[in-house]
Amino acid sequence: MTTTRTARRCARRGLAAALAAGGAVIAAAVPAAASDTYDDVSPEQELTDAIVVVDQYWADNYAWYFGEDYVAPLVYTGSEGVQGMYTSGVDSYACGGEEGLTPSNALHCAEPVGEDWIAMSDDLLYQGTYEIGDAFVYMVVAHEWGHAIQQRQPGWTAPWAELQADCLAGATLAEATDQGLLSWDEGDEAELAAGLEAAADETGWTDTTSHGSAEERTAFFQHGIDNGVEGCLYDGMEP
Repeated sequence: MTTTRTARRCARRGLAAALAAGGAVIAAAVPAAASDTYDDVSPEQELTDAIVVVDQYWADNYAWYFGEDYVAPLVYTGSEGVQGMYTSGVDSYACGGEEGLTPSNALHCAEPVGEDWIAMSDDLLYQGTYEIGDAFVYMVVAHEWGHAIQQRQPGWTAPWAELQADCLAGATLAEATDQGLLSWDEGDEAELAAGLEAAADETGWTDTTSHGSAEERTAFFQHGIDNGVEGCLYDGMEP
């Protein structure tokens, strides 16, 4: 049986409603194959798992949404050999002719499609995992992958690119859960809310580089959960 857009959206809204009933922001998640206890999974393994899951989600769904073959971004792997992680102050790599691997950062480097890449610094990975939780890693990876999708679909990219990437991250994690790529841990809702707040700007959305306030970031992430990828695509409306 072919799954229709309407059926997919209804299933996703059912997940959102179930979590909203618990009074929480939509949670991030962990791979179904991962250990059930956080202490058994290192931050490095969480990053590797998150990359695998998010990439698999887009590999499975990109053509369905956009009618084109999916071309994955590359994943930069630094001196420690951990997929997607670089060491702040040690690893160096150019993005657009400038140093891309700045301390305490996660980024999508918009080189030509197929040569673009995603990376996360070790200090951001460790701090976010230990102070917030493993959900933080999934949020960051899904957000940066959202920028890769924007690059591949410039006609659907909003001026508020960072908030749109939050929306795409929410849609990614919700539908990946619906499709069985992810499962949920108790407490992930609070971790997700804390992660969005920690990475927010002090003021609201003001220009194309602004991440937006904590309230805006949370609202856009939730919008992605409620409305899916299609609900995140730019249609000329203001945020």
